Amino acid sequence: MKRSSTYLLLGSVALAGVAAFTLSASLTSCITEHARPVVEAGASAIDCDSGGPGGFPAANCDPSDNSCPSTGGTCPIDTAKCGDPNTCLPLADNSKKTTFDFRLRRLLITSPPSLVGTGGVGLGLVQTTVIDLGVDLHEIECGDKGTGAFNWILHVDPTASNITTGGAPPSSNPFTVGYCFYRHQLGQLDIEPAQTAITYDDAGAFTTSPIALLNVPVFLSPDAGAADPANVIILPLRQAVLKQALVTNNNNCIGSYNLKALGQSCTVADPSSCVKWHTAGSLGAIMTLEDADKVPLSILPETLCALLTQTSPDPTTHGCMRDGSNKIMAKGDYCSTSQKAGDCQDSFWLSAVFAASAVNINDGSSEPTCQGGGGDGGTDSGTDASTDGGTGDASGD
Repeated sequence: MKRSSTYLLLGSVALAGVAAFTLSASLTSCITEHARPVVEAGASAIDCDSGGPGGFPAANCDPSDNSCPSTGGTCPIDTAKCGDPNTCLPLADNSKKTTFDFRLRRLLITSPPSLVGTGGVGLGLVQTTVIDLGVDLHEIECGDKGTGAFNWILHVDPTASNITTGGAPPSSNPFTVGYCFYRHQLGQLDIEPAQTAITYDDAGAFTTSPIALLNVPVFLSPDAGAADPANVIILPLRQAVLKQALVTNNNNCIGSYNLKALGQSCTVADPSSCVKWHTAGSLGAIMTLEDADKVPLSILPETLCALLTQTSPDPTTHGCMRDGSNKIMAKGDYCSTSQKAGDCQDSFWLSAVFAASAVNINDGSSEPTCQGGGGDGGTDSGTDASTDGGTGDASGD
């Protein structure tokens, strides 16, 4: 399957999923105050170029030109339910806590090109119909018309100087119940949170030590079940680093919300001219072709490897084509062993920026997929995370 047909099919499936979701079955679906400049309406775009594979984009990069419409800011946000839109719509309060819990509210992919897609950063089909749709809540009163199916959560402990991070299954109630760390086996993959050390720069922004392997689940539907392998795409991230993530002085936000992007209908008319989230953290990770070839994409069907390389999948395995030695024939833009761009080409470099807001992270006692166990496949983990179901208790690398 070539690049154009891949995106056409992905877009068709995703658009069908949006319609289906309206019928209740979506198919796609030392910390200080900000020291980094805050993007205001009328400012110019901030380049999201990471400088090539292995690089990180500016944590507050913004591909829009910030020429927000004069009708912006008229979306009637339910502040009591959704949090303050003048900050980041926090769904919980970290201000009096010694540890801080967050959920990503914006994940903007800046590389590789196959995930960015056509149209530029922030405008591709994978970004808009899988990532944005899943990260946005299904709560119009919060200015979101998504599914809430894709949940990446963070537990930050500044006293112990560590962070626990990973995916969460869709929440039945993100406002009071909150989220739990997904700990479940899907086929050959153990999906668990990972813990790693963090250090702070002079502005108070934290950067993590590399995480050996972090399998992040991207759920397609909030209703199809978190244990269904057909309802999840795994992002297999190696040597993952969250970089220069700046938490606000009340500990509730990484980045900020831009109400000016939304009109009365609570939609963003033109994301190229005005975005509703200003990011304040970046991330980078390696995705090896071998890891990606173990991830089936039920919505295409092909493996993540075929999507990343934009090559025709093997007609039998639906994965990347292999030579007589069973070696993947396609090449990436990065080398996982030397960690250099263009070297052995066994990988792709993933870079992104993010914003996050405070949520409640619970112990997972009421959610089976947060308690460990699951499928009958083999184990291919490497996150070195515990499976006791407690918040922030995963053992580090």
